[in-house]
Amino acid sequence: SRFRGVLGGVKPDTTITLWCYPDSFASYRQVREELHRLGIPTAGRPLPEGAPIGGSTEGSKSVVQ
Repeated sequence: SRFRGVLGGVKPDTTITLWCYPDSFASYRQVREELHRLGIPTAGRPLPEGAPIGGSTEGSKSVVQ
């Protein structure tokens, strides 16, 4: 799939941040589990309903726990 193709180019020291709205936690868990299975570190950022998803180089950095 296109998703898998993109993941194939991820550097080993990369953390992927997943933003998630309250109605999408089941989908979030599926994606997170697949990323973990592939050995790709992930960080989650829950968002309140309607909050915009955004990021910038001036923002906070995601950390894997």
